[in-house]
Amino acid sequence: MQRDGTALGFLGLISFDFARAFTVLAYFVIQIGYGIVMEWFWRGQTLGKRLLRLRVIDSQGLRLQFSQIVIRNLLRFVDMLRCFIWSAELPAW
Repeated sequence: MQRDGTALGFLGLISFDFARAFTVLAYFVIQIGYGIVMEWFWRGQTLGKRLLRLRVIDSQGLRLQFSQIVIRNLLRFVDMLRCFIWSAELPAW
C-alpha cells in the first residue's frame, strides 16, 4: 500500500487515491477560480495586479467580458502544461 497521500488520507478519513484526486481537483479549481473571480469582480485585476496598479483590458481598451476572463484563465493552465512535461523529462537525481 502506497503511503504518500494527502492529510485526509493520512487521517484515515478517505482512501489515499481519493484524497490525491481531491487535492488535484481542488488545486485546479482554486488556481483557475481565483483568477476568474478576482479579474471579474475587480475589473481585470487580481491582488498582485492591484498592488502594481495593472489591469487587464481587451484589444479595444475596454473591460473584459466574462467569457474572455474564463478563456484567459483556462489557457494559463494550458501554458503551464509544458513546464510539467519538461520537468518529467529531466533525469531523477
